[in-house]
Formats: sequence, structure tokens, C-alpha cells
Amino acid sequence: MKLEDDKPILAISEDDAQKGKCTECLACELECEFHGNKGVYVDLPIPGLKEYLQERETSQTR
Repeated sequence: MKLEDDKPILAISEDDAQKGKCTECLACELECEFHGNKGVYVDLPIPGLKEYLQERETSQTR
């Protein structure tokens, strides 16, 4: 992250950020959560996670 016109912006390209190369966004989310204003939410999709969790839940209920 960097400041431009007193506003935070990404210090890397949007493409790199979408590929998960920006850990600053996660740090920003945690900092916002810590200070109580919850101004940012980061969604990091993990391919196959949903299917894994469904399979795990099914196997635990047997």
C-alpha cells in the first residue's frame, strides 16, 4: 500500500493483487479489525476449498 493524495492505494498492479501477491491487503484488514472500524474486507478464494470442506463434513458425519 502507498498513499496517493492522502488515500491508500495498492503499491502493485491489480493483476498481481488478484494473484495473491499482496499481503498488505490482509495486514490492512487485520489492522482495521484490531482498531474496530472494519473498513476493509479481504476475500481470498482458494480453488478446491469448498469441495474439500464439503467432503470433510460428509466423511465426519458417517
